[in-house]
Amino acid sequence: MGCDSSVSVSNSLIDMYGKCKCVEDAVDIFEMMRGKDIFPWNSIVPVHEECGDHDGTIKLLDRMLGIHGYMIVSGLGKDGKYIDDVLLRMHLMQNHYLQNPLVYVMPLGIQRCFLKLKAQARLDQLNLLDERRLRAVDHVCAYQRKMARAFKKRVKPRPLQRGDLVLRVIRGLLKDPRAKFKPSWSEPYFIRELTLEGATWLMDLDGNQFSEPTNMDQLKRYYV
Repeated sequence: MGCDSSVSVSNSLIDMYGKCKCVEDAVDIFEMMRGKDIFPWNSIVPVHEECGDHDGTIKLLDRMLGIHGYMIVSGLGKDGKYIDDVLLRMHLMQNHYLQNPLVYVMPLGIQRCFLKLKAQARLDQLNLLDERRLRAVDHVCAYQRKMARAFKKRVKPRPLQRGDLVLRVIRGLLKDPRAKFKPSWSEPYFIRELTLEGATWLMDLDGNQFSEPTNMDQLKRYYV
């Protein structure tokens, strides 16, 4: 055909025949090429894979490994490090070839496995972020418990008793126009009765009794 002199033209023809599902024509172009390097192999292997010829893909891979032992390109970036670890377990290379990051020619199925490994590594890195957040939350909770223990050592609770004068907190649902100048506590009341559940029955200074109980956390002692 006269195309064997140009590697780029031959690779383009192989790719074109592959997209047209013409495997035999792509193989003919590949066989006519001389001095095949990494690029023709990268072109012909996906053709068989895309056309569903899985057996042909395996045979091509065996042939490629049988002729050269391996097809490698050294120093092609950090992605080769992920592949090195996997191929070491597959025993496809010797230790003296591991001085630089490597990228290998392999079928599409193996490439998918490597992509899954890289994705899993990325997920592991993201899990470290959650672990650091949980660690920070634990530190905050521990600090809060420490402050609570210190507060309880210095502050002695004074329980309210029957007959004490107390102030009742004012919690309005509507916004008061006086803002911060509005009163927060209502005038003093007498504790008429206490319950074990923490509720109190109040009475004002005129002897008027409240019809509903008040929780003890809404009261504070009134000092004359």
